[in-house]
Amino acid sequence: MYVPRGEPRGLFWLFVAGVLLVVAALGTATWLGLSTQGWNANPSVLDDDCGTCKTQKEDLESRAAKLKLTIDLGQLRVDQINLALVSGNAPSAFLARLAKEPEERSFEETERLQKTATVRSMSEELPDLLVSLALIVLVALATARAAARHGESALGPWPAGPEGGRWRRVHACWVAIIFVPDLVREIITSVLAVHKDWFGWTSFCVSHETWGLMLVVYLGMDMVIAYPATILWCQGSATRRPKTLDPSHVDGRWGVEGYLLFVQTWAYLPLFCVVLPTCVSLAMLRDVPGVTTAYLVPALLLVANVAVVSGRMIWNAIQVRLLYRRSLKALGSTWAQIRDADAPPDPTVPFLGDNWWKLPAILLGGASSLWLMVDALGIREMVMSLVRH
Repeated sequence: MYVPRGEPRGLFWLFVAGVLLVVAALGTATWLGLSTQGWNANPSVLDDDCGTCKTQKEDLESRAAKLKLTIDLGQLRVDQINLALVSGNAPSAFLARLAKEPEERSFEETERLQKTATVRSMSEELPDLLVSLALIVLVALATARAAARHGESALGPWPAGPEGGRWRRVHACWVAIIFVPDLVREIITSVLAVHKDWFGWTSFCVSHETWGLMLVVYLGMDMVIAYPATILWCQGSATRRPKTLDPSHVDGRWGVEGYLLFVQTWAYLPLFCVVLPTCVSLAMLRDVPGVTTAYLVPALLLVANVAVVSGRMIWNAIQVRLLYRRSLKALGSTWAQIRDADAPPDPTVPFLGDNWWKLPAILLGGASSLWLMVDALGIREMVMSLVRH
């Protein structure tokens, strides 16, 4: 069996299994959707024995009728305003100019809301979905391979025995942590919801089979995401942290230069690798009417979990600093004796800084940069509107 460098046996093949699961489930769902719904057609909500689906269909039809009436009335008002503008009557034209812009904004918003009263077709949803899935797979693979190779050079080969075999439990935990919120979200928004604002070709009340296949797609993608997460979590274990420091080491950094470079790199890089695809995916949903807070929660939980991985790396660097201070004290009972030992400087300074406030300042600067990216992609307004509602 092929085992990539710096990884335990079997982990890479779980990633491959996740990709194959996604391809098989999404391919079957696409074939099923094309054969029963078509590419450009807007499918209808099922009217079967499921009480929830009957309620959702009645609510959808009622909303569609009300929005159509609102649009017709809005179009009538816009036509009257345009007629007043060309009538030549000064008072009427003045009032029409004042009312034109607000009325057109209201009309456009109603037209946008009308999209929530229809079922989105495959042509509207599938291309964006494919882009998002491909981006996640590529970023996960690149992150895992880079972390494994860097970890092997800085920490040595993957440990053997029980310590090296703990990755299976870690991988299963990561899959569960990511999949369970997705599953709960789908049940709440598709199966239990009475007033549903977003219907797609994979919604439960549009096609039970396609909805079930999409859960398999989510499971496969969670196996993909768990690939780099498992590597980084195991490499950030305290068992892989240096236990002793050598002031005479050739690197001039007490023998931990490589380790500290590793934890510094992977304290920051995972956040970028997760936040960027998440922001792009949310940006694709920005103009989709009917998106609720439930769709935002799993993404935020994923970012929070990755922040824990990054925090673990920072904690390891802090522990190395404490180890350095203990090792420095062991060189002599007085400062003169320690100074005469000509020991190398604190190896954690390039990462943690020589003052307590430098690391928080770096983290704050990184958070500010991410916030600017979120703002540039137009996601901030979407997040704030979801929170308000």
